[in-house]
Amino acid sequence: MVDIGYRSFRSALKFAPCKSSLPQVSCDSVCDEVLAAPSTRLVCLQGPLGCGKSTVMAQLQERYNQMGIATGWLSLDRLDNNLALFVANLARAVEAIFNRSAQEPSLYHQVNEENPGGLALELLDRLTAHPSPFVLFIDDLDKVDNASVAEVLEEIISHIPRGSQVVISSQASNQKTPDAFEKLRSQGKVLDIHERSLTFSLDAAEKLLEQGYAIKPKGNQLRLIHRVTAGSPLLIQLYALAVSAGADAQALLDRLSMPGGNAFHELMKEVLSVQEPTVTQLMESVSILDTFSNEILHSLGDDFASLPIDQYVQPAERSLLHWQGNACCYHEACAEYLRQRLKTKNNTLYASLYLQASSLFESLGYVVDAIDYAQHIDDKNRFFALISDHSDRLLAASHMQLVQVWLQADYDNGALEALPALMVAYAWALLFCDGLKAKPVIAHIEKTLPDDPFVQANLTALKPTLAALTDDFKDVQGTQSQLLTLLQQNYRFPASAMTLSLSAIKNVAGNLDEVHNMVESIRALPSYSPTFETLFDDTIAISELLAGNLNSAIERLRSVVDPREGTTYKSANGVALGGLLLAEAMYENDHRELAERLLGIYLPLVKRVVWPGSTLRAMCIQGRIAESYGKPEQALDVFTDIEYAGRQQQLPEYILTARLERARLLLARGDVIAAGEELDAMANDVCNPRATSIETLSMARLRYWIRTERTKEAVAPLQDLLQDAEDNQLNRRALSIRLLVAEATWRNGDYKDIKTYLEPALEMALEEGYIRPFLDEGEALIGMFTEYIRQPRVKVAYKRLVQGFLGTLCAPDSEKTAGDQDKLLTKKELQVVRLLAEGLSNPDIATRLIVAETTVRTHLRNINLKLGVNNRTAAVAEARRLNLIP
Repeated sequence: MVDIGYRSFRSALKFAPCKSSLPQVSCDSVCDEVLAAPSTRLVCLQGPLGCGKSTVMAQLQERYNQMGIATGWLSLDRLDNNLALFVANLARAVEAIFNRSAQEPSLYHQVNEENPGGLALELLDRLTAHPSPFVLFIDDLDKVDNASVAEVLEEIISHIPRGSQVVISSQASNQKTPDAFEKLRSQGKVLDIHERSLTFSLDAAEKLLEQGYAIKPKGNQLRLIHRVTAGSPLLIQLYALAVSAGADAQALLDRLSMPGGNAFHELMKEVLSVQEPTVTQLMESVSILDTFSNEILHSLGDDFASLPIDQYVQPAERSLLHWQGNACCYHEACAEYLRQRLKTKNNTLYASLYLQASSLFESLGYVVDAIDYAQHIDDKNRFFALISDHSDRLLAASHMQLVQVWLQADYDNGALEALPALMVAYAWALLFCDGLKAKPVIAHIEKTLPDDPFVQANLTALKPTLAALTDDFKDVQGTQSQLLTLLQQNYRFPASAMTLSLSAIKNVAGNLDEVHNMVESIRALPSYSPTFETLFDDTIAISELLAGNLNSAIERLRSVVDPREGTTYKSANGVALGGLLLAEAMYENDHRELAERLLGIYLPLVKRVVWPGSTLRAMCIQGRIAESYGKPEQALDVFTDIEYAGRQQQLPEYILTARLERARLLLARGDVIAAGEELDAMANDVCNPRATSIETLSMARLRYWIRTERTKEAVAPLQDLLQDAEDNQLNRRALSIRLLVAEATWRNGDYKDIKTYLEPALEMALEEGYIRPFLDEGEALIGMFTEYIRQPRVKVAYKRLVQGFLGTLCAPDSEKTAGDQDKLLTKKELQVVRLLAEGLSNPDIATRLIVAETTVRTHLRNINLKLGVNNRTAAVAEARRLNLIP
């Protein structure tokens, strides 16, 4: 099969606005509103199909171009749910903004789609450094259900230069768009343009009809047209097409005014009635294609051979078509109507056309498109065969969400029961997209398909992978001997996944040496597949971080994240997890700005697709970064979000860690009472300490003892914890415990013993670059550090290091703060204060806001911290004094 330029003509519609031969009316009022808000970072055009969002965006882009402002365009589709592909497409869209010379490298080709995080960081750097304002247009955001796309987009928008904007469109019924950009909204940097502003006024409708179609409505016809179309630009265009082709205007309006009618369907029927039958048949036939060209239509087979393709796909005959270059498409609403009309008239032809399209795109190597077209055929044999044949490739290429969506309905209705390969593919996709929901599916497979060798091989890997993804390590099945069996039988995908699972479990248990040995033994096998190569490096890096080998971990992770280094094959998930781990390492080294940038890009990429323990550590570091910049309220919000995620996903480790982090922060800020309340609330929590935990319950309680006059009681248990950590080679945890023991000996007055515990920690800091473990303990260590440098015979290197710690810990919060100052109270906190003023109790506030009572208590603590008060009555009084509430 000869390549017919599918990628190039599809790109034509993706990276430039579509053109139309239909007359247009200038949307000056909306454009003027956007142009009058240059400080707005994000403009959201929201409304249903046919309200003119894309038209307004195209006109706005033309206005900006006339002003000499650089612009870029990206139209989204279902494939952009693959985050790696979205970032790659975004990079290509901004090429127009960079306006690079022929000698400059193309950003799109610098980083491949296997490293979306690296590409996003490069985008962030290039856009941030752009010397002049620019505007990026993103059409049809509602086509993307992957929330991570909006999160990455928000991170990029947050860093674009002053005066630059991103303009997006989305259907009003899509609720993800408003929620996705909550941070930007809270900062007042979003301008919303709703349907009411987009629909035509009476004047605009009259102008279009008279100037565009030479139609002059009589009497009250104009008002009637506006009423029956609700001012929809699409419906008014269809009305004009029908009347200009000979339809009786009054008779058509009478039909449109009948109660219970569908104006869109009536108008489409009228427009099609004036077409030649062969043209109507062609319109219905090509409607099955998202985009098309003469070449595509000529390649589709006999069903198109007798139709007037060349005559129809010409500028003069494009009435309902949009185009760019040689690529065409219908308005989405028109295409759906035409498809349903064809299916009703001739279901056999409808299925035949989809089969031809699926076969064509498979032959061209576009498997996702081939599967998409095949799923419309009633006979599902081809649909199932395509997914089965390409399941390993689809899963390895991060198309797991698509696989889940494709097979969801068929699993629910039992169609997969006789298809073990597809049942397994669905289980893997669901597992990596939404871990807990896969549990009953895996149990069902184990119960109903026990004798199938392929199923058993995958079950061997599915169960430990589920355990690793859901932090449920009880009754974990899967040994290295089973893993070797999988590899010997050439089950590469489950074998690679099982290697990662066992590695994660061994890391959790603290068996660090075994992780490295197991991964290296697997890599040495002839049947080894590089599909998970970068994830293997990530698991070894986790072991190195736990063992306190910060330098080697950083070197390994840079190789993972940097596209110019390491192996030739890098999985997107592996690189993303490597980015998170590198952020953790950079934070430990006190490179907070770099850590923050890495987290902002890579954290959205790994949510719900890699081990939750790594995501948990990353979220904790986000909170600690905010705390280190003197923003404790932001840190508390992060820890509250962690607890909420834990409850939603049933991950007890998240809930415990959030509470531990809150207790540590409160204790570091001197709020002993609130810290004690947090620890008391954890008294009944059952969650074993893990080797990968940043903080453990035992450490938190002993720190609390040290700072509440129970210092002597804390020393012996801390020494036991230290011995246990060192025995298991958990040197990073041992470092933090050493600091606590040193603090305890200082508070006990045993000044000479400070060196015994502190100096090994300082030596580790000098050798490996650890800084934050010392600073994160907060001002409570100032006295100990001061006493230490007074001691005789202290090494110069140690003294300089400690003096640096003291300089940071003693600096006022104003010197620690980074970025713009936040508003005094967030929107949620203002809601809580208003309810406090009404006299509501904590449980009543929780009920009113539909949140947990612990969330209300967190908001109250944040409010007290911000307002400088210590009780709810004082908070209400201070809020009134500051005119925050009436």
